[in-house]
Amino acid sequence: YYAIAKPGVVRGMHFQLPPEDHDKLITCIIGEIQDVVIDLRKDSKTFGKYTVVDLDEYNKNLIYISKGCAHGYYIKGKRDALVYYKVTKPFIRELRGGVHWNSLNIPWDFKDEVEVESEDKLWPKFEEFDSPF
Repeated sequence: YYAIAKPGVVRGMHFQLPPEDHDKLITCIIGEIQDVVIDLRKDSKTFGKYTVVDLDEYNKNLIYISKGCAHGYYIKGKRDALVYYKVTKPFIRELRGGVHWNSLNIPWDFKDEVEVESEDKLWPKFEEFDSPF
């Protein structure tokens, strides 16, 4: 599947709940994004850590996101971004979960106010989150 988002918008941090959790391969086909992944796997030595990667139509990079990790991004530049997802199981809207996008002092690329999708404002902070993974 794919998502289109306007510049200056933050999306995330999303995941699919078990038993429909899935791995993802993500790239940005048009525009540019700052992509962020948070490890939510309780038994992982990187639990609660994040990684940040720039994806855009020019660098052609992909990022692989394991089950048990939350994913989100900020749309950089002045163009809409087209983000393509390849997943190991179908996305089921009713089984989506999330962590608040601004929980872990992630070094987002914006300096001013940013637009956040309304449902993404409601996800719990990482400190309040009980991971199902």
